Amino acid sequence: MNIGSRWGWGLLTATAMIWLLWMTLSPDNTPNQINLRPMAEHGRALTCLVKGACAPQQAFWFLLVDVIGNIIVFVPLGAGLAGILPRANLGQAICRVTLVGFLFSLTIELTQLAIPTRATDIDDLIFNTVGVTMGALLFILLRPPKPLSQDAG
Repeated sequence: MNIGSRWGWGLLTATAMIWLLWMTLSPDNTPNQINLRPMAEHGRALTCLVKGACAPQQAFWFLLVDVIGNIIVFVPLGAGLAGILPRANLGQAICRVTLVGFLFSLTIELTQLAIPTRATDIDDLIFNTVGVTMGALLFILLRPPKPLSQDAG
């Protein structure tokens, strides 16, 4: 991996982190609340959507924005982190990216505890981590292969 591409992936990583911090830590109109029960709200929305027992359109948009949105916004961070790590063992690279993304998201969720207009949600931590992992996997799947070494003989 040449230095130019590593700098480019580093720039993507830094940009993604700054954007995510701005997006998640800026004051919002959300009431300060904490959800530590995984998939509680999302399970209710999914049940509503499947059974049609409530407003299915509202449940659909909630799931789309909250689940898919939390995953997608962390994909660039995962790709950037995968781009700056050495290309040794792919399994280790994915684990490292996932761990760094998890810790970054955990830091955001814990910081939101101190912001009166932000909500802390275990589901965000889960979906953000999935997004980072997906970004790393996309980077690995889409990167150009290493050139084959030529035999001198």
